[in-house]
Amino acid sequence: MRAVDLGAATVGLLAARLCLRAAPGPAIKWATEHVAESPSAGTPDAITRAVLSVGARMRASCLDQGLAVVMLLTVARIPSRLVIGVSRPGSAFAAHAWVECRGRIIVGAGQAADFVPLPPASASPCRG
Repeated sequence: MRAVDLGAATVGLLAARLCLRAAPGPAIKWATEHVAESPSAGTPDAITRAVLSVGARMRASCLDQGLAVVMLLTVARIPSRLVIGVSRPGSAFAAHAWVECRGRIIVGAGQAADFVPLPPASASPCRG
């Protein structure tokens, strides 16, 4: 893994954590909406590997890692979206976040099948 990839992943994870603490609603809304940029010829695999590697060292949550991957893929003009799911009925409550890109789950795939995806976040469901 290149130092540039790890550096970008570190910055992405720190930015994701900051966004989730400062303005979680807008950050999640932005990341759960489908990013409609033109797909580049690039591959998301290097970004994903770097974020997961740095995320493991930082003890980043699936939400931190997912938001960081979506942010970095957006910069690379690769469409992706964050999906948040909750445990299936009859199970103890739990939540998980994963990232979908080009028709496949690239972050959090191992656990995604155990969760029911929530619809994308709305702009502001509490405003009157």
